[in-house]
Amino acid sequence: MVRIVRRSLSFVVLAALLPSALAQQLSLADLQSKLVGSWVVTFNNPPLRNLTISAVAQKADNSYIITGNYWLVGQREAPFTDGEAAPSPDGIQVKFTTPSGALMNATLRPDGSFAGMSKFRGGDYPFKVEKGAAVAVATAPAAAPVTTYDGKWSGYAINSGDCVKGEYDIEIKGGRISGTVSFFLRPIACTSTVSGEVGADGTGALRLVKQVPECRSSRFAGKFDGNEFKASDSSAGGRCPYDVTLKKKN
Repeated sequence: MVRIVRRSLSFVVLAALLPSALAQQLSLADLQSKLVGSWVVTFNNPPLRNLTISAVAQKADNSYIITGNYWLVGQREAPFTDGEAAPSPDGIQVKFTTPSGALMNATLRPDGSFAGMSKFRGGDYPFKVEKGAAVAVATAPAAAPVTTYDGKWSGYAINSGDCVKGEYDIEIKGGRISGTVSFFLRPIACTSTVSGEVGADGTGALRLVKQVPECRSSRFAGKFDGNEFKASDSSAGGRCPYDVTLKKKN
């Protein structure tokens, strides 16, 4: 008697337990041939987004890691994070997190259609994905670095509870963000590095990387408006959500 083993997939929330027979139909080579390449992502409203999946690697039985880039047309190419793929009864489930922090979940169906839902700032946004070369920037000005917000910025991360305050000190050059944020854990201050970029529409995507275990790592996006930047940093596993306000120095 042949025993069919069913394995649960911890990939988004797959609809059901996946029979091993389906896994045999989609090998690593199959997934690579179907996913690796250039794609164009379309929402209900412009602008278009470019997606490139550069590699697929085995993670576990019926679970795979994907790597690549995702960017808005007219902006810089940037890597997505937390990329995963897995076979499902409906096709191939794909998920990743964009540089701005949107959670992308989509299904590539056997008929070739590829669509899904993006979760960003509490909203759900449908999108479709189509095979094709990356969409080039239409004009030279769109390709130029965003310098509107260049300069030195400082400010605070404030928590309404009992979490310690954070103090930001960053600089923007050519739309690229770099600097630090320090959280004052007595008797010392722990520091996280800050990196990211600013889009043409003023959207700023920030990444914090802790330098000591006690400090903070997270990703979030906010809005630059004139000489002020505001964002909500609540993406560090539910620990200490912060309201971030930065001001441009004169």
